[in-house]
Amino acid sequence: MLIAVIGTFLLWRSLIRDHHAHSKDGKALAFVTGMIPCPLTTFIMSYALARGMLGAGLAVTAAMTVGMIATIGGIALAAAFARNRFLENSTAPKYGGTVRERCWR
Repeated sequence: MLIAVIGTFLLWRSLIRDHHAHSKDGKALAFVTGMIPCPLTTFIMSYALARGMLGAGLAVTAAMTVGMIATIGGIALAAAFARNRFLENSTAPKYGGTVRERCWR
């Protein structure tokens, strides 16, 4: 229900406002997205509580969280470094200068 309300609000806001960007819009979306529980984590915690193994459920949930942080963070860092390296090392003498110089003239 909450997802439908948030989606409706975001759609309504995008239709009635002009489309200039706000710096806090991304933060609000990230916060709302983070509030939605992971279905697998919900299943694991429900199963652990039904079996009386709260500690094991929390440990598995913590391990999943650390794994997701490492994976997503690693991919984001690799993409940022690869982008910067590409922009700094790309040269095209035909067009004059590096890609970064041509893009930011």
